[in-house]
Amino acid sequence: MVQIKKIKEIFSDEGIGSLLRRTLRKLALSILTYIYYLQLFFKKNILDLSPKFSIQQIINKDSLSNTEDFTPKLVLDNFIDHRFDLLGSGWIKVGYGMQCRGLNGYRYKSKVNPTIDQKGLWLDQILRKTHRRFSKDIWKLIDQDYIPIDWQIDFKSGYRWSEKTWFRNITHGEIKGTDIKVPWELARMQHLPLLAKNFVNKETSSKQKKILFNEFKNQILDFIATNPLGYGVNWSCSMDIAIRASNCLLAYDIFVSGGAKFDSDFIKHFTKSIFEHGLHISKNLEWNFGQRGNHFLSNLTGLIFISTYLGKSKITDKWLSFSIQQLIQEIDHQFNSDGTNFEGSTAYHRLSTELVVYSSFLILGLKKERLENLPRAHIGWPNKIMTISKSFMGLNHLKIKVGSKVTWTPFRETEIHKIKKMIEFLRNIAKPDGCFPQIGDNDNGRLFKLEPRFQIYKNSEVVHKFKNLENYSYYDSSDIYPLDDICNIKGFLGADAFIPNASSKMPISNFDHSFELNILNALLSENTNLLKFFLKPESKLGQSTKKYELPQAKFNKISSTDLTSWEYIHHSDLTQNLSIFCSQDFGLYIFKSDLLFLSLRGWSGKEIHGGHNHLDQLSIELYIEGKDIIQDPGTYNYTALKDQRWLYRSAGSHFSPFSDDLVTEKIKMDTFSSIAMTPLDKIYFDKHNFKAAFNYNGKCCYYEIKLSNNKILINSSKLDDKELGFSNDVRVALGYGMILN
Repeated sequence: MVQIKKIKEIFSDEGIGSLLRRTLRKLALSILTYIYYLQLFFKKNILDLSPKFSIQQIINKDSLSNTEDFTPKLVLDNFIDHRFDLLGSGWIKVGYGMQCRGLNGYRYKSKVNPTIDQKGLWLDQILRKTHRRFSKDIWKLIDQDYIPIDWQIDFKSGYRWSEKTWFRNITHGEIKGTDIKVPWELARMQHLPLLAKNFVNKETSSKQKKILFNEFKNQILDFIATNPLGYGVNWSCSMDIAIRASNCLLAYDIFVSGGAKFDSDFIKHFTKSIFEHGLHISKNLEWNFGQRGNHFLSNLTGLIFISTYLGKSKITDKWLSFSIQQLIQEIDHQFNSDGTNFEGSTAYHRLSTELVVYSSFLILGLKKERLENLPRAHIGWPNKIMTISKSFMGLNHLKIKVGSKVTWTPFRETEIHKIKKMIEFLRNIAKPDGCFPQIGDNDNGRLFKLEPRFQIYKNSEVVHKFKNLENYSYYDSSDIYPLDDICNIKGFLGADAFIPNASSKMPISNFDHSFELNILNALLSENTNLLKFFLKPESKLGQSTKKYELPQAKFNKISSTDLTSWEYIHHSDLTQNLSIFCSQDFGLYIFKSDLLFLSLRGWSGKEIHGGHNHLDQLSIELYIEGKDIIQDPGTYNYTALKDQRWLYRSAGSHFSPFSDDLVTEKIKMDTFSSIAMTPLDKIYFDKHNFKAAFNYNGKCCYYEIKLSNNKILINSSKLDDKELGFSNDVRVALGYGMILN
């Protein structure tokens, strides 16, 4: 029924031509998928013919021992005990037969609760017969006292997918309260680099190092044993597969740099699994026939990590060449000229920037000999990587203004400077507390979480603060709840180490002790001189944009019945050390001072791609003296609760003059619908004013912000009889799944 409904919608909206093209694409992809399936089933595929790989070491031995680790001990203990706090779940022990709290009254009970044994006989209860022998061999390599993780369960609702299901047959979004992102998020393995980080820290005891080392090995082998290639929830999204492979490889490299010695059996199975990740990604690219975004960017990053760490071979060179050339195209395609991302979301800008930075640094760290011998590759029809015979990748001879070193790279100067702008945008939009304003969707997405910021609460405090932790059961006698501050970007790409002082010099001491910066330095290999070039701030707040000076008289002529206003008066001067920043491409205008942070969403018509934007035109966030006065509602969920999904995207949940009156039910019920906003035609912005004109329903309308010493005044034309401000009663989500009481 769902498919018939979809066919009718495509036919109605796009016509018979589009329906036929989509049908042919689906058919072609299905044929390729089942060829892949048959290859795996009969074991006559490239896995058996692949060269003997060995994982390369990129991070130098003992190079990370002097870096700082501020991860709370309780967080590491939780990871070792298989307790995870993801997407608003609360710290919860994830295992077979677990009982979950449920989501908004939707609660499911898993029937899978095998009795664990060392021989692996319990695997007969969860795996297909063809997978059991291999998985049992893997299981025998795991420590006897290890308790396995249930990688298939949504540990918020309790719903469980099956590791017997072919990945193309995995479905989601149809059963209320279930969220496929939960098992995906856990299987990204972003906690493993934190275990490795603690392992290399010079303050960590030998006993603790042994525990960390064994836990890393056991979790990797556990995943390999219970997630056969191509089966189960964790092979259904190439983006998450790419992020998992990148985290596993980086964690492994960190462990090795700290002196960890892995046995040959582990190395063999780990290396084979990493190759399988690359193979699966390459055959299931999320190109979406040109309609691509952050998912495709993640695919490229994963292939770059895998092909770099596995070293040179015919197939890894093909993956690497393809990914480099596509990455260069995506930097141009997915990022505006000022470095901002094209999806209309500050959180997705952070994710996409991280993907580009890490993959670019790996490429910049490659030897010239490997780069110049790479064959040209492109994406063929449908979604197939094709190489061009007797054609090799071109290299550019760039001299970056850091020292005198010359760098050979496939990047041009335009890409290099755009990457720098991506990083600077994030730093310019940060509030004094280090958090970014939530414009558009925020699903907590990251590539790595190397420098997480934890706020420490008492259990009773955090339960009182967050609605999603209702009925949360305390598990720790210390009464401490470490909460990851999802929107905080102080630690992002070493931002703390590069906060400029009065003379704009680099605080080298902070740089030397930053874990993430040392990782980035290692990826650059011999080109470490580039790190400070990319990360040192250059642009300064204080720029003013003047496209059109809107006459003040226009506002004065509006009658009180056509005007809606809002005023805030503070006891102190809000304009001390006032500066401004704007991105016209993204549509974001910011006032910053010692006491004030005021951001305004001012979209001027630049095309937004994908379905991660909100109906947030002319909405504001206001932060004064460490307090959020007005906040964007954030993103509560995607597919688990569809009515809540639209509520958080709606104009009524944003502090703006717009309403939802013109939004159709079809757009509201489509999880990732493209939302049409009213663009601003004319804009004036300086240190004390923002003014804009726009056309709404055939009528010229106006909006302004006036900032004086201790007063903020907002005036707007009244639209659809809506007063300026919120019209929905919605709890703010400080991250995906995390809503305030």
